[in-house]
Amino acid sequence: MNKFAVVGLVRGYEGNIEKYDSLLKRNKSIYEQIGKSSNFSYDMILFHESSLFDSDKRYIQSKSPEEINFINVDKSFEINYSNLDIDNEELKRFNIGYRMMCRFNSLYIWDFVSNYDYILRVDEDVEFLKVEDNLFQNMEKNNKIFKSVKYIPETHKITNETLPNYIKEQLNLNDINFYNHKFPYTNVYISSVKFWLKQNINLNLKKVVENENQLIFRWGDLPIIGSFLNIYLKKEQFGYFMNTAYRHESHNQIVKSKTKFKIW
Repeated sequence: MNKFAVVGLVRGYEGNIEKYDSLLKRNKSIYEQIGKSSNFSYDMILFHESSLFDSDKRYIQSKSPEEINFINVDKSFEINYSNLDIDNEELKRFNIGYRMMCRFNSLYIWDFVSNYDYILRVDEDVEFLKVEDNLFQNMEKNNKIFKSVKYIPETHKITNETLPNYIKEQLNLNDINFYNHKFPYTNVYISSVKFWLKQNINLNLKKVVENENQLIFRWGDLPIIGSFLNIYLKKEQFGYFMNTAYRHESHNQIVKSKTKFKIW
């Protein structure tokens, strides 16, 4: 029997409980749109650093309708970056914490969910309005490895100037056709876990993610995940969510799915 999890990396606000309002909306919407009427079970997992105090966890759990597994990932954020040559203006825009968050969501997350078959990633600033029925079961039924609500281009100029050729060199590819700007909007997606833990894929992912360039140039999880999907998956293994919509609070937008599985 397949094992499923709904996961998210969340910030800790060191006892400022009013700052968890968005997270609580997220948790409630997952239950209302998925857990309340589903005929399958899944685990709710929140990854966090030590800034999420025990008292904060108790508060979040008390206000959430489903049991939560809190997993400390401090070790994934430990790195000596004092000697990194990071442009000051870029550092102001995207601090080290943000860059490490991108690293976690690109690579380290897969080790933490290795005992699951599929995960649904839902970031803390997401509130579901409607979700596809039987979304986990539909992955296997339709032979999908990865599904997103939409696929979008990467807009970060420095990433676009540096990441494609780095991947090409590290993976010994002939061209950069994989960098086609059809990348999954990664604040919500569902994915096979085994795909990312295949030895060759995982080793190549580490070559790209665990290097200074990822931090220096602020390579995000969106183009990294998108590039690897384009390299290793067949077109028919991608999918769109059906009948799904959510509020992306930090971007002040409503994200809606298409009506059929077609992205090309």
